[in-house]
Amino acid sequence: MKDRNRILRYYKKKMYRGRSVIARAFDFFALRLVFAASCYLWFLYMVHNKVLSIILTVIALLMFCVAAQLISSIRLDKFIAKEHRRLQHDCLSEQMILMPRSEFYSLAKRCAPLLDGMKIVQNELTMDMQPCLLYTVQQVTPVDSNVLLKAYQAARRRFLSKILLFSSSEITADAKAFSKRLNEVKFRLVEPKVIFEYAEKLGLFADTGQMEEKILKEQETAKQKLRTAQALPFSAGRAGRYLIAAAALFALSFATEYTLYYRMIAGACAGFAGISFWLNHPSDVIETEVQG
Repeated sequence: MKDRNRILRYYKKKMYRGRSVIARAFDFFALRLVFAASCYLWFLYMVHNKVLSIILTVIALLMFCVAAQLISSIRLDKFIAKEHRRLQHDCLSEQMILMPRSEFYSLAKRCAPLLDGMKIVQNELTMDMQPCLLYTVQQVTPVDSNVLLKAYQAARRRFLSKILLFSSSEITADAKAFSKRLNEVKFRLVEPKVIFEYAEKLGLFADTGQMEEKILKEQETAKQKLRTAQALPFSAGRAGRYLIAAAALFALSFATEYTLYYRMIAGACAGFAGISFWLNHPSDVIETEVQG
């Protein structure tokens, strides 16, 4: 149940573009308050009766709340489906990159007959009824012309004029243009987005458990980054810098009319120095207190 709530919060935060629960709650109440005030003023202007205006405003507000909740629920369902699809694609991309080469080749061989013009005849892959080289590429960076050149050379060594290239990453525009200039060999380029279209038929999509695990990992990573960012002002080595700033501000306070403000800021810097030292040397502070 706890993980379910965390996953639901993840989807909501994504849908509302990172706004916190407090910000969303403020929007929730502010919108309804503005709507209620507008309705009350309108009804008061129309019927000239305060009690009736309040009753009509309450009815209108209830109807508005129900409609808003229904729209929000529909939006959330659509967003969850869209985000779930994106996570499935991300998981499949990672799987294609990390899986052994033989498994990726088998995946390409299973997917190939689903493409137009591709058939397996006598256990051999054909393109337009001609023998075809099945060439797979597993890499994180986009496929460039050098990779296509290697595929071209492999096909020429086998005296083949057709190449079906499966890639785990996108193929650059220059590489696609290069493949069209190689008249002796015909390329059929299959990018990840094409594999995604047939992934469901091949049973490649990750299950719900894997999706939830990925979401929880992303949340944990985000929390770790937030904790690191929050601890950065008091990280190791900051105490000395705060003391230097405090000393400089205190010295400058004798040369300015705003003495009080300079010394207040200098005191704050000295306090930050103490906090930074205590957070990074807690055992030293405790030991000193015990000895005292």
